[in-house]
Amino acid sequence: MNLELTELSKKVYQLQIDKGWCKPNEKRDIEDLKILILSEAFEAFEAFRGGKYTNPNNLHVLKAELGIYDELTDSNHKKEVLNGFKEFVKDTFEDEIADVAIRALDLAGYLGVSVSKFHEVLVVGDFPKDLIRLTELVAKTSKVGCFFANSVLRWCYTQSIHHKFDLMLHIELKLAYNKTRAFRHGGKVV
Repeated sequence: MNLELTELSKKVYQLQIDKGWCKPNEKRDIEDLKILILSEAFEAFEAFRGGKYTNPNNLHVLKAELGIYDELTDSNHKKEVLNGFKEFVKDTFEDEIADVAIRALDLAGYLGVSVSKFHEVLVVGDFPKDLIRLTELVAKTSKVGCFFANSVLRWCYTQSIHHKFDLMLHIELKLAYNKTRAFRHGGKVV
């Protein structure tokens, strides 16, 4: 699993390059990357506050269809697949936690650091308290590297255990969806 996650971090970083968010070998602002991790975590908090969770019934079918999205030739079917993701998964608590993990994987891929397998589970309180812990970790960490990326990923994994969802499945779903998105979608600067 360690090699798998490290390879996944390289793929996530490459997707950032492919979508125009950075250039190969370009120096990136670590503080921006840290804030992006927090912004996704706060989006998870908004989903948590609103009780917006994924209904797991169709996730595996959706994963299969997103996985072959590029091979689909029927534009109506493509719209159905994207609409299914948007309706059942996008902006849910699980989706946003996956986004936090994707941001940490992007950071690890950019830095070229190894990513540990998901095995350590941190003490779980309630989600707002856990979010404060993550915020403190991000704010207090001045030297970002392997430990930091792995700590963020362990935090995500802890949330998936506590909230009973498959983090890797949600990461895969979000990455498949992100591949369908336009170059620099949303027109954001960072």
